[in-house]
Amino acid sequence: MIDSADFDSRSEILDFEKFPNYLVRNNRSIVQYLTALADKRCLLSVFLPGGISFVSAVLSVADDGSWLILDRSPDEALNDRADQAEVLTCITRLDGIRIQFALDGVDRFPFDGFEALRAAMPEVLLRLQRRECYRLSVPIINPVTCRITVTTPAGEQKTTELRVLDISAGGLALVVDPEQFELHAGASFDNCQLVLPDVEPAAVKLKLRNQFKLETRSGAINIRAGCEFIDLPAKVATNVQRYIFKVERDRRTLQPGG
Repeated sequence: MIDSADFDSRSEILDFEKFPNYLVRNNRSIVQYLTALADKRCLLSVFLPGGISFVSAVLSVADDGSWLILDRSPDEALNDRADQAEVLTCITRLDGIRIQFALDGVDRFPFDGFEALRAAMPEVLLRLQRRECYRLSVPIINPVTCRITVTTPAGEQKTTELRVLDISAGGLALVVDPEQFELHAGASFDNCQLVLPDVEPAAVKLKLRNQFKLETRSGAINIRAGCEFIDLPAKVATNVQRYIFKVERDRRTLQPGG
């Protein structure tokens, strides 16, 4: 089994129908991409129904392009759920390009002396290389927050400032304490303020696209709320891109040889 201690498995499941120009349907091409994932030992997130995920990797791909082998989870309960799931969604990056594909179920399979997971080769693969979809993991030392105003069951307006986990020109992910307020699928938040470093807070509109449970080291459960920007003003979009560029530039400077 792989060591997933340093892998951030949070990601957003994208709807294939929204990206028809980025879909790969040729079996030979799909085999090439998945073989590259195996050769480069790329970690990937395997999402089960209900938003639960585990970290895995492509271990092998059949020469005839009929099946692939995935590493199993160290949590046997998750392996059992994977066995029972009709569809599993896998997300990773290959040379900085997002790769997403769905598997129609898996079964246990012996591989290299260990038990692994085998699945039929996916019929379609999303290979998304768009600059506007680049999603930056927000550093703690240069944070971003978002103030969301919601209406309580009593009819009162309540504003809560939430930490932003990652951000792109298309949206962001927020950390929500379930006790702060309840999230409903497809909910819209029209009265929000995005707080980027060194600029004035900006009014934005958000729409909830997905939510997953996050467990902290202390065992507390939070929610990762993936949100899309709605009608983002051009000035705010520019400030978001400037923030992303600055953080990436600072990171490269801190890297050896940067």
